[in-house]
Amino acid sequence: MRALYERPTQLRRFPDGVTGEPIYQKRVPEKRPEWVEAARVTFPSGRHADELCVTELAQVAWAANLAVVDFHPWPSRRRDTEHPDELRIDIDPQPGTTFKDGKRVAALVREVLAEIGYVG
Repeated sequence: MRALYERPTQLRRFPDGVTGEPIYQKRVPEKRPEWVEAARVTFPSGRHADELCVTELAQVAWAANLAVVDFHPWPSRRRDTEHPDELRIDIDPQPGTTFKDGKRVAALVREVLAEIGYVG
């Protein structure tokens, strides 16, 4: 919850199961329960989108029911999207690499961040 709380969040859905092709969804569905919150964000192009804004665990469960497996939150909170309050380093396995490789990279990144005074 801490990673998602009050952050506009894009969704990666797997409607055909996790082995199927994912769908990236920026906009939260218009037809949703009233307790599922959204944050309006504006892109550099001037366009905007209402993205999921998690404030309680039930909203995560609701998204999971839509086959959401990955949540991609902004590094800023909805009250001030122009000023990120977190730095996120995305360590996704690439073709030819393993989860173990990713763990090794994550440990190295944490070490480098600690050297410059960041908590990782």
